Amino acid sequence: MFSSTKHSHTYSNNINLNNYKMKTTNAIEVALREKASAEIDQIVERFIQDIKTNITDKYRTSGYYYDLKENGCSDSPKIHVKATYVDGVLKRMLTESYRDRMVQCKAAELINKLNLDI
Repeated sequence: MFSSTKHSHTYSNNINLNNYKMKTTNAIEVALREKASAEIDQIVERFIQDIKTNITDKYRTSGYYYDLKENGCSDSPKIHVKATYVDGVLKRMLTESYRDRMVQCKAAELINKLNLDI
């Protein structure tokens, strides 16, 4: 059923196994990245919902914008962020800071579950 060549293996119907492996590996990595992004999204959405429930709704107030500045430093530059953009800012910051490491950990967990020696 398999025919061996110097550089790759193919099925009898000429499917290159190396190309299949690459597509499968890429699809797995894409899925892990999407899963990590979804996890970050859920964390931020819960955080934003907690602010809405426990502060905005409870005290009948709304923050129109937030100042992002270094804590305790009066001369640090202020960056005004509209309250409606905070979730997007947090998602981007967390994704840039953590997603790659999350994917690495999720890949290691998957490899461990499958008992693969890589």
